[in-house]
Amino acid sequence: IMGHEKRGDLFVCHAHGKGLCRGSKGCCRHGTEVPSVVMAARTQDRSYPMSFKEFFSKQAQKPSGPFGRFVMSFIFDKGNAALNNFMKELLSPEERDCILEIGFGTGKLINDMAKLTKQGRIEGVDFSDTMISVAEKRNASHIKSGRVRIQQGRFEEMPYPDNYFDKICTGNTIYF
Repeated sequence: IMGHEKRGDLFVCHAHGKGLCRGSKGCCRHGTEVPSVVMAARTQDRSYPMSFKEFFSKQAQKPSGPFGRFVMSFIFDKGNAALNNFMKELLSPEERDCILEIGFGTGKLINDMAKLTKQGRIEGVDFSDTMISVAEKRNASHIKSGRVRIQQGRFEEMPYPDNYFDKICTGNTIYF
């Protein structure tokens, strides 16, 4: 395939050099990004496409691209609804609480808690660019009012002072 280097039954694109594709239909050479499902994992010891199971696991850990934005957001909102309701009930957010959610995903729980803490503050930290974008959109009015703050990064690297938060929660993050 023109503009590609053959590696086994896969081809690496010279145009952007960041993916492996199978054949020319829907190929990156024709202006369409190579789907992540057929991209090779960037490890030293393998150059074969990742399985859907592996791809899905990586997306669950750190959603990215259109699949992360649309598919994983939908799955997170539906799949975590009961857990988010349980955490909200357990936390019992009060009007002046300062609450942190670690690994907030789509920001649904942050949004729900911000509605209850009219004079408090809700903060969230997540390492996925895609989830940051989704959560910022969902919480735009709360962010504008200063009652919600969303940060990208890892919790352990955040410079929060001791006893800054009244309550802290996280759900489905122990896997990562």
